[in-house]
Amino acid sequence: GVPSSVASAAAAPVGAGMAGRRLGLRASAPSWVQVIDADGRTLLERVLGAGEAIELDGALPMKLRIGNASGVELRFRGQPVDLAPLTSKSVAQVELQ
Repeated sequence: GVPSSVASAAAAPVGAGMAGRRLGLRASAPSWVQVIDADGRTLLERVLGAGEAIELDGALPMKLRIGNASGVELRFRGQPVDLAPLTSKSVAQVELQ
């Protein structure tokens, strides 16, 4: 019984840590979104439809590119992120850490 209890104890802090990295996206207009985690993995790369909401977790720092950024609401760890100062020609480039 020892190995299973060790495994569950080890898994708990990892799960708790990932919960703190909640990334939320909500599109009010069709918007292209790309999310790449710290390991270079693409977590998301597609168009979100109007009204679509998505939540992601990944290794930090995460890099985002958001097309039609004015149509996207971004939340990181439950807090809204203002995309306006990060947006050029309607594309926002964001790094979350």
